[in-house]
Amino acid sequence: MLLDQLHVASPTVAHPKSIISPFARAGDGSLISAGAIVNIGADIGRHCIINTGAVVEHDCKLANYVHIAPNATLTGSVTVGECGFVGAGAVVLPGVKIGINVIVGAGAVVTKDVPDGHVVTGVPARIRTVQ
Repeated sequence: MLLDQLHVASPTVAHPKSIISPFARAGDGSLISAGAIVNIGADIGRHCIINTGAVVEHDCKLANYVHIAPNATLTGSVTVGECGFVGAGAVVLPGVKIGINVIVGAGAVVTKDVPDGHVVTGVPARIRTVQ
């Protein structure tokens, strides 16, 4: 990304109504919205968005450029790869690994790892073919 090449630091912004553990980390240029919760040991990469009411539980690891949509929940020890998107109201269960460039559809419940570049939707979430 252009900012990476220029080595320009961007401020991290957290809404005063968000709840962030003092033992969590958020990278440069990330945004944590109102009502979001980021718990102990969470590690959020650069230029991520944790949207309104989203929950990033303990020991989750988010790579750079990840977007967690409103009211989505990443339960403990979830990993999300670079440029991942977790849709509104989706739930990712403990220990699941979401690959690079993955889209998790709104309301999905992800129970298993998702390989790079896939789209998953449904309850339980299944890989969908995109045409």
